[in-house]
This record gives sequence, C-alpha cells and structure tokens, in this order.
Amino acid sequence: MIKKFNQVQPEGIAQPKIELNSRWKDSRGEKITVTCVTDSRITYVRDGYSHECIFSEYRFRKEFIYLPEESREWQETVKENVRKKIAALRSSLPLSVGSDGWDKGLK
Repeated sequence: MIKKFNQVQPEGIAQPKIELNSRWKDSRGEKITVTCVTDSRITYVRDGYSHECIFSEYRFRKEFIYLPEESREWQETVKENVRKKIAALRSSLPLSVGSDGWDKGLK
C-alpha cells in the first residue's frame, strides 16, 4: 500500500491572538485598544471615546484589522507606565521592619 502525502501549502493569513492592550482598526480607519478578553467577549475602547464596547470574538475578528507595530509600541508604553507606578508606590511605602525608618517612635 502506498501512502500519498498532500503537498498543498496552507493559504491565507493566520488569525492574530486577541490580547490585552493590543491595537486594532475598523473599516473606517478608527483605532481601538482591547481592554478585556474573556472566553466569549472582547471589550475595547475607541480612541477619543470614553465608554467601553463589547463584541463577540467572531464579530470582533470580522470587523477589525490587527495592527502589529502599534500593538507592540502600545504594550511597551503600558508596561513602562506600570513600572513607573510600581516604583512610585514602592517609594511611598514605609521602610522595612527593623530598619531606622517608620518604627523609630515605637522604640
């Protein structure tokens, strides 16, 4: 018995993964940012619009186009902002127990 292998190459573009803080655009060119991803729903915010919108994953993939370059830049910006917030929070906390910091008045 002879085995035949299918030599057909895959066609089309693979669907990008929908991630938090990824950037997409609609058919009119308006850009959005994904704010929440669940199993069945995608929550996003349009640029210049304060309210969130919710779509099913199917409808989201059908109506929006992924922007890989902007997504990378946007995610790096978000990560840097989070790092700054964490550093500011850590600097505002009292020093650790046993140091010459917050417990001076208790001794």
